[in-house]
Amino acid sequence: MTIVLVLQTISTVYGWGIMELVFTILFVVVFEFGPGPIVWLYNAEICNETANSVSVTINWTMVVIVSLITPVLFDNLNGYTFLVFAAPSAVSVIYIYFMMKETKGLSDWQIARLYRSDKA
Repeated sequence: MTIVLVLQTISTVYGWGIMELVFTILFVVVFEFGPGPIVWLYNAEICNETANSVSVTINWTMVVIVSLITPVLFDNLNGYTFLVFAAPSAVSVIYIYFMMKETKGLSDWQIARLYRSDKA
């Protein structure tokens, strides 16, 4: 997503009309096969009901905030708005690589204890 957002910035700043459309579609495809559904699946797998409801609330709150600030960013930053979203996307790649733990092949018991510090 980060790469696509940077390319989207370049195409928007230079006015490459068709490429703006291509990168917008590519962003949607990349998002829908990655961060879009994975957030919901991962949280449902590792969180109990209370933590999952908190994560859903935070996720939807962030969606509302992004929806509200995006038009303001476009008014003030024009095509560079995509860089504002590329930066946290790049940071998330680093965070996910080092902090998120794989759950494939683990039992429910192992997943429940995956992030516990006491490992009891």
